[in-house]
Amino acid sequence: NEVIAFSYSSTIYIRGSGICFGHGWWTVIAESYRNIGIAPRLYELREEKMRRDLGLFGAKNLDAIFIDVNDPTKMTSSELKTEKKLKRDPYRTMAIMKAQGFVPLRFRHKTPALRKRKGVGYETFMVKPFNPEWIRVGGIPIVQMKVIYWYDYKHAYRKKPDTDPTFREVIMDMEKNAVDGIVKFG
Repeated sequence: NEVIAFSYSSTIYIRGSGICFGHGWWTVIAESYRNIGIAPRLYELREEKMRRDLGLFGAKNLDAIFIDVNDPTKMTSSELKTEKKLKRDPYRTMAIMKAQGFVPLRFRHKTPALRKRKGVGYETFMVKPFNPEWIRVGGIPIVQMKVIYWYDYKHAYRKKPDTDPTFREVIMDMEKNAVDGIVKFG
């Protein structure tokens, strides 16, 4: 009768473009239950639920799962100290996500300011791709990536992407770093 872990995620189907993706938002495990294999099982369950959602939406395939990960290479020493106080290890988290098949996308992701919290610029937007074409080209066509990011931003952060300065800043960086119209993995 004890909650030891939870995982929060969403599945979005963009009917007009036929893109279906998931976003893993939070996975939290009580400290005394860490490092015993709960996280991989939660990730499996998350993906199973996202694939179940496909049928509910009428989508054919899950194109990808996205996550925002605190990136220690982008964090200040103060931010790293805060992570340590909270008993979180962003280096380990990044390694776990890579072991789960997630790869970074080559653009500067930023989380907008929400309610009384300031925006976050030290996260990396990562993807676990399933779309065979995206895997073949080593990235996501920028037109599709912009649509994904727009929907994710609007529905997850409850912001108006078309007028939000953080959204525009991210899109400009995405365009600057795209290679031949592809937002590359890695």
